[in-house]
Amino acid sequence: MEHYYFWADHQSLDESKLPEYLSILGAGEQGRSYEVCIASRLALTAIAAGDLTINEDTPDSWKAHLESLGFTNVLHSST
Repeated sequence: MEHYYFWADHQSLDESKLPEYLSILGAGEQGRSYEVCIASRLALTAIAAGDLTINEDTPDSWKAHLESLGFTNVLHSST
């Protein structure tokens, strides 16, 4: 598993309610666009504990997961 980075929008993000494996690295100009990092080691721990189900470790699977958490306009970033 590797780290994945995305840019995504969220209308009312409460960072305190995000799972540990998601990190917000920065916010865009509007305050609703965020750079999100999937922390692989923490994600693996969540998968092992049964707290996270990801069918494949791919950008598309993580994009779908972010969308299930309320993120929109999710774009994979190579950074």
